[in-house]
Amino acid sequence: MKLGILGAVALAVLGTVAVLVYVNHADARAVFVRLAGEVIGLDAVAYFLDAKDTAAARSALTGWASKSPADALAWLAKQSSETGSAPF
Repeated sequence: MKLGILGAVALAVLGTVAVLVYVNHADARAVFVRLAGEVIGLDAVAYFLDAKDTAAARSALTGWASKSPADALAWLAKQSSETGSAPF
C-alpha cells in the first residue's frame, strides 16, 4: 500500500515537472520566433508560412514590423491584394 502511494506521488511530481518544462520551452520558442522576425524579417515569415505554422508566422511578422514597419506592412498589403486575403 505504501509503495502504491509513493508511486502515485512520484508520478504526480514527474507529470508536474514535465508540464513546467513544456511551458518554459514554449515561452522560449515564442521569444525565438519574434526575434527571428526582428532580425531576418521576411525570410522568417516565409519560413513559418511554408512550414504551415501560422501562429509563428504572425509572431515573426510582429517582430519584423517592430523593426521595419513600412516594409512589413507593404509586404502584407501586397500579399492581401494578390490573394484577396491575408496570408494567414
